[in-house]
Amino acid sequence: MEASKEFVPYLNVTTMVPSMPDQELLAAKGANAFPTFLFMEPETGAVLTPTFWPGDEETVRDALAKATAEAKALQQLKRDAEGHPDDKALQAGLKLKLALMYAAPLPLAELAELAKVEGLDPALKQRFEAWYAVKRYEQAVQEVLAKKAPTRDEQADQFEVAFYGLLKEGVRLPFDDQNAEFFYDFALNGAVKQGDRAVSEGPSPATRARSSTSSSSRRSTRTRSRRPSTRPRRA
Repeated sequence: MEASKEFVPYLNVTTMVPSMPDQELLAAKGANAFPTFLFMEPETGAVLTPTFWPGDEETVRDALAKATAEAKALQQLKRDAEGHPDDKALQAGLKLKLALMYAAPLPLAELAELAKVEGLDPALKQRFEAWYAVKRYEQAVQEVLAKKAPTRDEQADQFEVAFYGLLKEGVRLPFDDQNAEFFYDFALNGAVKQGDRAVSEGPSPATRARSSTSSSSRRSTRTRSRRPSTRPRRA
């Protein structure tokens, strides 16, 4: 394929055999399926594009063009940050972007503080907030599942407490996320139980996420037949 002359192909085979190289690469780059195709920036290892399927040359060229543009933007941000070491917004923006691109992960708490720096690029901040909400949701789910509640109802209660707590923190899972309905239903049930009418009845993103279906019937169905998904998702 002619387009392949413009990048260096690399094949990683994930076998789960410890002696094989780069066995953590797939997960480290936010992927969760076989096969996964993506472009990475050579200096940082930053993931440049969403995954794609190289079914034809046009698809590869389109993905490559987007990856090239994103690589140039990242390189420019690096140059700007290196040239202005005292610019807090540039320094924070570079760290956030590298984390979002699976190049330089940092603890969530540290990233959240960086996102508070004034002067950040609005688009980058919005992208981070959506990514951060998903990560906090996944973290909360794992914590609840680790408790191994003896019954589904007790586990549902734990989800309500955990998700309501995230709402109080200001975490807002994107409405188009695959777990948004699950999250907001349980979070609002938690708010109702705590008597928090400002959250449960007020004109907030949480209440807008809930449909007109009654919470009681939806909870009954969901706690018995639905499990939250915690598969990694790209920022």
